[in-house]
Amino acid sequence: MAAGLYRVIATCPYGICETKITEFLVGDAPVELELKVDVSPTRGNVTVVGPSNRMRVQLLDPQGKPVASAEVLVRDSSAEFERWYKTNSDGEADVEPLGTKITFAVLYKRTLTEETVSAASIEKLRTEGKKLVIRLR
Repeated sequence: MAAGLYRVIATCPYGICETKITEFLVGDAPVELELKVDVSPTRGNVTVVGPSNRMRVQLLDPQGKPVASAEVLVRDSSAEFERWYKTNSDGEADVEPLGTKITFAVLYKRTLTEETVSAASIEKLRTEGKKLVIRLR
């Protein structure tokens, strides 16, 4: 594979497995990837109604300094809702997370950091007036 950002999707469309999606970065070194899929829960109809679901995310480097101009992919667990954002000079971006599990995939200086957060955790941050802080590896 050529160097770059890739996505792998594991699915069993007629089975009982949850779709599993992850992004990975290919550089000069070989990449080994393992995906474990969960069993699907029962499903109901889902509708998103109401005001904007936006929140602030801040990216910090390993030394705790803001990361400016980082590319941030925000998506739900099935990658039905996804959007790219870019951080400002303070390492912050206003994002709109959708779904019950939200993955933040950060591409910065040829490295990929992924963090998955539950909707309940995001709602708690929103209620407390806090932003989500992600430390890059």
